[in-house]
Amino acid sequence: MRDIMQKKFDNLDDLKLTNSLLIMQENVSEWCNARPENEQLKEVREALLNVTFITNKLQLDRGTYHLAIDQYRNQSTRSIERARKADERIAELEKQLSIYKKKEELGL
Repeated sequence: MRDIMQKKFDNLDDLKLTNSLLIMQENVSEWCNARPENEQLKEVREALLNVTFITNKLQLDRGTYHLAIDQYRNQSTRSIERARKADERIAELEKQLSIYKKKEELGL
């Protein structure tokens, strides 16, 4: 339950962040078009693009990380289930083996 809620909050944060970056990019672009000779605006535009690229990379990395964690959890769960089934099967075979040994001891 917590994972689902956390994913929803993360998605909302991603949307807010993306929206804020788009608003800033649009405004800076308009300012740069209005004053193309302004070097400080060019620096701000370049810095904002760098922040946007880094943010996108971090969001992608976080998504990949969570995907890897989910896959690891699924594999662990499957491994545990297989081990439990194997233990049950071993116990069953040991029980059958003890029956055969008893029969052999009794000469049946």
